[in-house]
Amino acid sequence: MKNKKTFFSEQLKKIMFEQDITQQELASRLGVTQTIISRWVRGSFNPNMNSIKKISSVLGVPVTYLMDEDNNKSTKNKNEETGNINTTFIMSFIKENNKRFEAEISFLKKEIELLKVKINKK
Repeated sequence: MKNKKTFFSEQLKKIMFEQDITQQELASRLGVTQTIISRWVRGSFNPNMNSIKKISSVLGVPVTYLMDEDNNKSTKNKNEETGNINTTFIMSFIKENNKRFEAEISFLKKEIELLKVKINKK
């Protein structure tokens, strides 16, 4: 069994790679410095529990994914058997993008209405 620092570090690197997130991007999302992220990635030290919860939320993964090697082994086996993927991440992605798309759609609807008014004035 790996020590907690190594396990957390490996999980964080894996998630960042899978989501194509740089250390700087993650630092910005979490409100910490890139140096802090670098230390976590290298395994120099682990974040406190509040930071782990925030990391979990920002990356859309369960806290246990970042901390509990034994739980991840059983989850991995279940996922391999059923072909399931991380639904927490998917739901987070959908919610995040729905908000963005709804705002864009609203903006475009307003623009269309303005164009209709301009056309009707001609």
